[in-house]
Amino acid sequence: MTDFRSDTVTKPTKLMLEAMMNAKVGDDEYSEDPEVNSLQDYCADLFGMEAGLFVSSGQMGNQIAISILTNPGDEVICTEGAHILSYEKSAAAQLSGVQIKQIKSNNGMFSLDVINNAILESKYHLPSISLLSWENTHLASGGSMLDHNSFISISKDIKEKGLNIHLDGARVWHSILANKIDPKEIGEVVDSLTFCFSKGLGAPIGSMLLGSEEFISSARSIRKVRGGGMRQVGVLAGAAKYALDTRDKLLEDHIKAEKIASYIRDSQEPAIEKVVYMGTNMVFVHFDTKESASIFVESLNRHEILLGTFKPKIVRIVTHLDIEEEDLDKLFSVL
Repeated sequence: MTDFRSDTVTKPTKLMLEAMMNAKVGDDEYSEDPEVNSLQDYCADLFGMEAGLFVSSGQMGNQIAISILTNPGDEVICTEGAHILSYEKSAAAQLSGVQIKQIKSNNGMFSLDVINNAILESKYHLPSISLLSWENTHLASGGSMLDHNSFISISKDIKEKGLNIHLDGARVWHSILANKIDPKEIGEVVDSLTFCFSKGLGAPIGSMLLGSEEFISSARSIRKVRGGGMRQVGVLAGAAKYALDTRDKLLEDHIKAEKIASYIRDSQEPAIEKVVYMGTNMVFVHFDTKESASIFVESLNRHEILLGTFKPKIVRIVTHLDIEEEDLDKLFSVL
């Protein structure tokens, strides 16, 4: 079976399993797991931030950050289709008592005018805005990468306005590697950020939440309240560290995805309206009808090629560590 549904479907490699087996473990509830402590310090240092916390998922990290950086009744602004709004089961409302408002963006990039208008409107009958959440890469626009210089300048301006900033960086390493960015530049302009070890990087579980020492102290307490306290979790931290150390492989996924996008474009299939490839590991194929999209997915499934439907008329194809050249050949042959 060849699985293009998501980059979360990867299996640990032999070398990753060895890293897990060799991990030195302790009780993370007491902050005594050496593998976890080392990973948290390492990740914080990469981004030039004070501290880190290993959490079970990106959603847990995002929602902990929202709880710390807002007050009940506040509003969080984000991009259209942001993960925190569209894929986290209204967790912000349930756990933090805040509401989330989508504001216009261009492939995940905010403009200062749109942000300023949202802040101005909030001064009257709307909730106070206390947090802006970026997403990089931006899933809803096809896995697009934020323009780094604009991200930095806009974030600095937002901070001067008194807003907190969180970065949902589940796949941020795609952008960092593709654009040769120093992660410390990102850490300088945000209050918190998350990135995922199981999306693209290939670990079986886990995300990292970064912030100040005070922020992470609060985050550890909230993680415990929400059932996220863990014990000998060093075996998972070992996998995460191995995944991070081999992160350059993400660039190979970009090459694979570009090949797929080019092949489908060249097919000139009448039912395909457009093919969106934004330079990372995702290809979005837009069909003329939802029936065409379904036929496409079902036909490939019969050949043991799994694809995901992002929306009724949009099929998503995701490349990852487990996709080899022979998998691409198989896909092209079936197509």
